[in-house]
Amino acid sequence: MKMQDIKTLITSGTIILAVALYMIFGRSPAQEKDTTSTDQHGTISIEQVEKKQEINALM
Repeated sequence: MKMQDIKTLITSGTIILAVALYMIFGRSPAQEKDTTSTDQHGTISIEQVEKKQEINALM
């Protein structure tokens, strides 16, 4: 094996490991949606911001 091959294996192995760990321990979209729907008191949605921008543009 050449030195370049070893570097490529280390780099690609690191990336594959990072993606695998993210998929295992990362938050799923269903969990994220649940938390944002229950935590609406302090959260402004994109639609609210766009509506506010439209109102300000008309003034």
